[in-house]
Amino acid sequence: MPGKVKVKIVAGRNLPVMDRSSDTTDAFVEVKFGEVTYKTDVFRKSLNPAWNSEWFRFEADDLELQDEPLQVRIMDYDAYSANDAIGKVYIDLNPLLLPNVSASRSSGGGAGNDGKLTVTTSTTSGAGGGGMLSGWVPIFDTMHGIRGEINFIVKVELFSDLNRFRQSSCGVHFFATPEVPEGYKIQFLPGFVEELVVNDDPEYKWIDKIRTPRASNEARQLLFMKLSGEVRRKIGLKALELGANAVIGYRQLFDLEGETGIAVRGIGTAVTLSRVQLDEALTLQMSPGNLSQNPNSPRGSRENSAGKETRSSVDGKSEGCDYPQPVFNVHSSTSWTSAAAATTTPNNKLQYSRTAAADISDLGVSISGESGGSSEKTPVKNNAKSGDSADMTEYPFLTMTKFSAGFLHHLGGMVSAKSVKLLEELDDREDGDTRESWWTEIRQEVRSHARALGCNVIVGYQEKTVIWEDVIILSCAGTGAVYNSLHGGLGDLDNANFGTLAVNRSFNNDNKAMQSECYLCHIPYSEGSVPFPIKLSRCSVCERGKVPDILLTTIEPPNQLEIIGRGGLLQARVLKLKKDLKNENNAREVSDLLPFLEYELHRQIVNKLKMNGMNAIFGLQVELALSDRQIVALATGTAVYLAALPPPVVPKITVSSHLFTDQDEIAKVQKKLTEKIQSNKEYYDIVSIPDKDEFFPEIDEAGNDMELSTGNKDICVLEVDDTEDANIIEGLLDLKPPEGVQVISVKTPIGIDSSQVVEQCQTFTQVAKGKQIYTTRDLSMAAQNLVKSTCFKLRRLRPCLISSLQWGVWLDEEGTIHFCLSGTAIKLSQPKQPQLPIELTTLKKPSDQDLLFNLEGVTQELNISIENGYDGDIGKKGLKPIKIPQYFLSYSREVYGINVTPLPFVPGANIDHHLGHLNFFFIRETMSVRETGGLATFVQGFMSEVLGILRSHTHALGGNAVTSFFMSECMLNYQPHKNQAQCLLNVGGDCVLASYVTQTA
Repeated sequence: MPGKVKVKIVAGRNLPVMDRSSDTTDAFVEVKFGEVTYKTDVFRKSLNPAWNSEWFRFEADDLELQDEPLQVRIMDYDAYSANDAIGKVYIDLNPLLLPNVSASRSSGGGAGNDGKLTVTTSTTSGAGGGGMLSGWVPIFDTMHGIRGEINFIVKVELFSDLNRFRQSSCGVHFFATPEVPEGYKIQFLPGFVEELVVNDDPEYKWIDKIRTPRASNEARQLLFMKLSGEVRRKIGLKALELGANAVIGYRQLFDLEGETGIAVRGIGTAVTLSRVQLDEALTLQMSPGNLSQNPNSPRGSRENSAGKETRSSVDGKSEGCDYPQPVFNVHSSTSWTSAAAATTTPNNKLQYSRTAAADISDLGVSISGESGGSSEKTPVKNNAKSGDSADMTEYPFLTMTKFSAGFLHHLGGMVSAKSVKLLEELDDREDGDTRESWWTEIRQEVRSHARALGCNVIVGYQEKTVIWEDVIILSCAGTGAVYNSLHGGLGDLDNANFGTLAVNRSFNNDNKAMQSECYLCHIPYSEGSVPFPIKLSRCSVCERGKVPDILLTTIEPPNQLEIIGRGGLLQARVLKLKKDLKNENNAREVSDLLPFLEYELHRQIVNKLKMNGMNAIFGLQVELALSDRQIVALATGTAVYLAALPPPVVPKITVSSHLFTDQDEIAKVQKKLTEKIQSNKEYYDIVSIPDKDEFFPEIDEAGNDMELSTGNKDICVLEVDDTEDANIIEGLLDLKPPEGVQVISVKTPIGIDSSQVVEQCQTFTQVAKGKQIYTTRDLSMAAQNLVKSTCFKLRRLRPCLISSLQWGVWLDEEGTIHFCLSGTAIKLSQPKQPQLPIELTTLKKPSDQDLLFNLEGVTQELNISIENGYDGDIGKKGLKPIKIPQYFLSYSREVYGINVTPLPFVPGANIDHHLGHLNFFFIRETMSVRETGGLATFVQGFMSEVLGILRSHTHALGGNAVTSFFMSECMLNYQPHKNQAQCLLNVGGDCVLASYVTQTA
């Protein structure tokens, strides 16, 4: 698909002084795309030049448009010497290649013109279209940071290309959000896509004597941008081959392997998306079933959203609506629709009926879980057993963490695999086959773990690497689950139709279990099929199904699960000392330590769960760090209490060795544990939970003659052999956040009324440098102090919710630990009156003073109808329908600046348009750390500059918010003896245009 890029340089402002004699700058601009370079005229003796150049035109094919960034370099002209570099701007053209929606200004684009933001749509069919980017963007230099701003206009024009052998994926929309984007619904879900690209690192290609820091850093930045575009293009091609038009849950990872090179990996879930039509969105929002009934549920409701079926095609186009309308669904932005064509199989005669639709005998849609290749689809057959409901594909992985009600039928638990490799084994740096074989091996291993649990899909899938010298640790993790085989594929079913499909012969559950929706907690495997002892109990809701004592997952809490109380942050921390070895001996040492590290993590997680009175963890993530003499692991998640699982037992301390006879110390620790458990239950509002004995006893199957465990199963025993074990038990007594602050690691608010008003949404990132640590206790204290300091800095936002916590940890050569903690803080208000959207100010509720009697029932019904945005007579009166956000209401309609949040939604706002995926890689280096205020000032300033650049690109695209924001690859190299520091950051997210919904005045 050939395309044309037009660039116009308008003006610049606040440029640095480059000519000391006149305190001015003779600035000009170089615009480069591919091998073509244009230059503007020199604007002499001004720090605010106004070039207003002509249009520079570049003609390129679609492959070059996706891989190559547009480079804008600002230079200072010198007549008798080489021109000095002021800074550069890298522009990713991928957001401008989306065919449907592009953002623009309503007027002009000249200097100082902050025109009104408008969104225009392209009417070009097929893959044609284009977009525009205009506005002020900071000028960044790798040695000096931001050095002024530049105003430019970039336009991209695409021409339709019907070549079936094209090497581009223009038009494939990438989303960083791990759930279905707001305003879209899934028609078809092929599955997992991945790509890996390898290249040399320019940092190690320069001779030290002639290496210049600026040239090396700029070469790396450019290479990262090119590799990022290449990986995205190749993943888009695989998605097109599988019949998809979008990739959600997209994650891009950089493996900096030193002299071996750079490996860029991308993973995601290929899907076919279409916009939700206006009538369907209104039906979803105004349905009485969407009313919040249980404030303890993640979204306050355990009921499904019912929607009207729309006629849609697999190619992503919706019939009957020329303009893509945004969705304003109260509780769930995730909607599933059946495929347009259904295949009838003679072996399956199970029929179901759907509202306003004909009976369909089977949904024979395929699961294309392979990462690429043929687009042929294999129909899935329904089998009698849940674990074999569908044959597992090569990679049955989904990077999504949130699903509609009914898609998942059982949760088996967390599955993970780790592998240690030696980078010296790589012969050819340009060839990624060796690395591909590594990942294939570990993916097959985690797939086998899921199959052992009777699962056919792995959700919440994630991959990570840890590199130290020539040793690399590969790890992947996810949650084994069973998806409903009656969906046909990995998701093509509407929420409104699942009620008739839930009770089926594929799963042995009665009607009571399905109505309570506790089937997610029921085990998908048989008790005798797992090769380890397990503890099972009867489900506390349906009293029939088998449930485990605890549940560990990597996904968000499903809406249909009943959660009692509120959630809280839970973190396990383990440090192991190792020998200082090299090469293969070092890899063997790390490989031998990993199993013990995993065991300590699991033991600490289970014990802390019982200490907090919880029985499940959601959003569990494990971070590793490696150095010459240490290996560190952090496991972070959100602990909750599920009503379907049995309550945890109170830990009992026993002494299993005659060497440790300090009974007074044991009694003291036991008293601390008892008091801490009681205070935790009060803090999490689960004091009313009955004891273990009042629940149903564990199930004893008649066929199990072998007893694989001994002792009383209803007692949690903490063995104490020496004083070190006593210190470990004291490490279970983590501090709780201050009053008015709730800290969770998941993105879904838990135990909070979602109808509250948000006064402020603050995204934060804190980088802390600790000291040399040698014990797990030191590691635990350092991590707790970081959380404590974060809550202290955000004390003015109370009452607030701190969510979406992301941890990063690494060790330097001296054994000093570094933390990187990021998340978002939502300040909540406590209104006295029920909050209503401003559009309903004309609907006044009757007060008790206006009536002779207090009509509580009538008032309650009026509250229900108004809060759901539907009053029965609204359509007759011609009032405007209300767009109610997914979570919370906004304090003001006019929000200053660009809202950057790691959440997949904007608190108090509706997402009207998704404008593209942003991904930037920045490098900052300084030779004068002490003169600039120290290391902390250097890192803080660099992060502020990066966020400013991200916000400026968002505004230039026409957006006002960034969702699913991430900051990864935060690497800091500090050499105090040279007074030198270097920091690398990879940031990005989804650029969106959101509209805020306020409270009643």
